[in-house]
Amino acid sequence: LIQRVSQTSKAMRGQEERDAYFGRLFGTLAIIDSRILFSSAATLTDFKTCIGELFTLGDKKSWLRESAWWTVIRAVRMLLKDDVTVEWKEAAIDGLITRVYGKPTSDAFTAKSHGAEWTQEKVALTLVLQSARPKLMWKALLAPTFKNGNLLSHANLPVLGKILKVSRTRDIVAIDELTRNNKGNQ
Repeated sequence: LIQRVSQTSKAMRGQEERDAYFGRLFGTLAIIDSRILFSSAATLTDFKTCIGELFTLGDKKSWLRESAWWTVIRAVRMLLKDDVTVEWKEAAIDGLITRVYGKPTSDAFTAKSHGAEWTQEKVALTLVLQSARPKLMWKALLAPTFKNGNLLSHANLPVLGKILKVSRTRDIVAIDELTRNNKGNQ
């Protein structure tokens, strides 16, 4: 419904297009905050659709990326709560991990992977997921960018620092160089 009523077209003025994108973001946020997405009537497909829409918004418009990813983090935190007992909880987490890190855990979302790109938002989501799923093979999921499976380990701090302060293209190039160097050292 949200996607249908907030369609964009090339004929739209800039403000109309922004309004449609913000409508999608806030509509999805409302579904998450109302807990409708985690009710017994909701399905794994509903979760995938909401999360997929947020990733699409963040990919489509850079000025929405931070808000879209923080909304994903909000949804994941709610999903991980003990009082959320949907039968598809584990499949949703597995699919999200596959989508974000680009490596399969079991069932996967089929959309574009964010495996190679590290942003502040991806770091934040990783911290949430690591605290909830400490037994996952984090070293494999975080490689080659990070040397250690614990994102906050001493060995990861130089790369983590660059990611957290990245604001220019040359910093992104520096992160890519560190990633290549880490591949050679493993």
